[in-house]
Amino acid sequence: MTIINPPPINPNSPIQGNPIDENKTLIAKEIAQKARESLSNYCINICGAKCCKVGKLLLQTNQEVETISGVEHIGKFIEDKTLERTQNGFMTYNLEKEPCRHLKENVFCSIHKSDKKPIICNDYPLFLTKKYVIASQQCPAVVGGELNTYIKEIKKLGYKEF
Repeated sequence: MTIINPPPINPNSPIQGNPIDENKTLIAKEIAQKARESLSNYCINICGAKCCKVGKLLLQTNQEVETISGVEHIGKFIEDKTLERTQNGFMTYNLEKEPCRHLKENVFCSIHKSDKKPIICNDYPLFLTKKYVIASQQCPAVVGGELNTYIKEIKKLGYKEF
């Protein structure tokens, strides 16, 4: 059974728009990854991995749905609305109802280095589109300015803050 049919990307969407050139995009991706990596201690020691306990995860593939919910729990989670389909055809996992099962008591993620880790988990809290850098305002580190230096560097490459 197919759970997810990703929507087509609208090239005229304000988030898509005209792309930044390829070299600058690669540099921006490196900066964004360094920004995410810089938050490890903050997430564990200060925040307590709030992103794994609050809000919703946008899951883009069947594998992501299975990884987060566990194959044996998909039916239950759809029934109790922990898993819901978006208007775009993706699935969201409501962390308010059920924190991520991969978050351990020591605030470490059991799939952090896995290739099965959902894209949202890999990219959070800093996302790049073709011309925008988006910093999640749900992340205490973003709100506290921990990524401001990185965001400024990405903006120097031509990205706009969304």
